[in-house]
Parts: sequence; structure tokens; C-alpha cells
Amino acid sequence: MTSASCPPVSVVKLGGSLITNKERVASFCRLRTQRLAWEIASANRPVIVVHGTGSFGKPPAVQHGYDQSGALSESRGEVVAEVAASLHILRGHVLNCLVRAGMRPVGLGAVGLYRTGDGRIRHYAPEPVNALLERGMTPVISGDLVPEEGGGFAVCSSDLIAAHQAVYLSAQCLIFATDSPVLLPSQGGKRRTMVGELHPEHAAVGEIRPTVRDVSGGMFGKLNAGFDAARAGVETMIVDGRVPSRLRDAILGIPVRATRLRAEVENGGGSRVPKR
Repeated sequence: MTSASCPPVSVVKLGGSLITNKERVASFCRLRTQRLAWEIASANRPVIVVHGTGSFGKPPAVQHGYDQSGALSESRGEVVAEVAASLHILRGHVLNCLVRAGMRPVGLGAVGLYRTGDGRIRHYAPEPVNALLERGMTPVISGDLVPEEGGGFAVCSSDLIAAHQAVYLSAQCLIFATDSPVLLPSQGGKRRTMVGELHPEHAAVGEIRPTVRDVSGGMFGKLNAGFDAARAGVETMIVDGRVPSRLRDAILGIPVRATRLRAEVENGGGSRVPKR
């Protein structure tokens, strides 16, 4: 839990497809990430930044065959080391953007914080994150391969990490910044409309399936993690990070076009986002 001396923290998850070019291997979107860093900095609120791995993490998963299982045995330690080196480079890019924006970020590898088992977090070491927050620093964490209970390694997705941090710290809000807002077919037509609110019983949620060859599960995994945070009482939303100022406004609590995740039906649920 947060220290009594620390103000409420917000958790911002920057999607891998938002900060990297998914059409090219290990390609970082510097200009976009720098703009997002300036937005986070200008909000001037305590935050934890979690980021996806995008084109730095998913191509190795496909290449080495753990894109669907999400697991590797101890005998494939060289793959774990290769992926860790690639993600270290990506985390460095993100840290540099945050520093240029005037923040004080410190990168933390998930491997030093988490242990997983059967797709769930089984152990968490909170001291590094808590110590940084207490000192006015910004922890920056990415998805990674972490030790699995019983042996081997498993992917601990950035969506899962972001939701866990938000719940553990009783965060003020959890914001998933993505490059693809939640779109659903409009009534009686082919046109797709951004949905303003989702709850686990919404009919559309049952139609969303894990993304093929995406070990994090794509939107399916994001919604599952987000609903867990919402059930714990954390205000949770998905925003289009491609739109300037939207992330900053969401951190500040200014109403923005977003998909809010609810633990249960509220006011009928599934309302459409106003054109604003």
C-alpha cells in the first residue's frame, strides 16, 4: 500500500503498439512517445508508468515459439537473456523521453518484482516501487519474462502489471493509453462507434477473443486486467493515446473521450461516448 506521506498515485500504461512501430522489428516511435511523456509531465501528478513491449517483445515471442503459450523452460535461458536485452533498450528509450520532459524516472525490470504461476501473479516485491514513490521518483516498468513458480519463465504482461500496481497502491486511476480505442458496431449498421462504458456482462465483451500471436492477449487481456482493477474500486479507462492532450486530461480528471471499465452494470451500461 502507499505510504501515508505519498499523495494518491495514477498508473499510466503506454501500449506497445502506441510507442513502437509494429510493422518493423525493434522500431521505437520517438516523437509520439516524447509527446506522451510531455503530457504525463505536464499533469504534474505522482505516476507509475508501465509500458508494453510492442515490436521489441512480440517478434521474439513469435520467432522462439512462445507467442501463444507464454512460457519458456529453463533450457532456453539464452532466449530469456536475448529478450531481456531487447526490452532493456526499449525501456531506455522510454526513460530518455521522460527525462527530456523534466521527470525523474527510474526503470525497474519486472523480473526483479514479480513471480508468476498459472498466468497469475504469485509473488510481488513492493519495496523498490514504494521507495521510489516516497522519494518523488517515477517508477517505469515494462512487461517481461519472469521466473515461473515450479520452474522456467513466463510472460508477465504489461496490462497485468499495470492493473496489479493500481490495485496494490489503491491508485487514483488506471489509464490504458492505446493506438486503438474500443470500437463496437453501431445498431443496425456496419459503422463502428467508440463505446463509452463497458462492464463484464456487456454482450460485446463476450465476443472479444485473445489476439492471435499476441502473448499478452491484445484487447482481451487488457479488458480482463482492467476489470480486475475496476472491481477493486480503481477508476479505469482506455484512451486513444494518438490524440494530443487526451492522456494529460485523463490524468488530471478532465472529462475525455474514453472507454470506462466498470465492475458491474451502471445506468444500463454500455453507453456510447458523446461526440466531444
